[in-house]
Amino acid sequence: MNKLILLTLMFISLGLKPIETNIKLVEKSLIGFWIQNPSLNENAHFLKKNKFKKDKFGFNFLKDSIVIIRTSNSMCGTPPITYENLKGKWYVIDNKILKLEFEPWYGKTVQKWEIINLSKKEIELKYINTINSK
Repeated sequence: MNKLILLTLMFISLGLKPIETNIKLVEKSLIGFWIQNPSLNENAHFLKKNKFKKDKFGFNFLKDSIVIIRTSNSMCGTPPITYENLKGKWYVIDNKILKLEFEPWYGKTVQKWEIINLSKKEIELKYINTINSK
């Protein structure tokens, strides 16, 4: 009987991982350069690389919640498109939402993305929303 109780408690304790631990694993997996890759669906796909590409959108997730966002430096999408690197902050919420805070030329911006799939080499994100304020 005691073995059964002990075994039951052990399985319960293994199944009750704190969410914070899972979030830390997601955060650790995000660290590095992620370059946008062409997508076959409405979600954004990124590949893990060693550095930014000159002509591609991407993120560099650093420790201490710092992110460098490589993005177009204007609202115009007509080639040639020029890019800039913006410094901001990043957070993982509930183990599945990626929140980015940064300030491009048009004002303070907060973006939210849902993490659909995350592996060592690839991430798939679904855009949720952007809030701009001046």
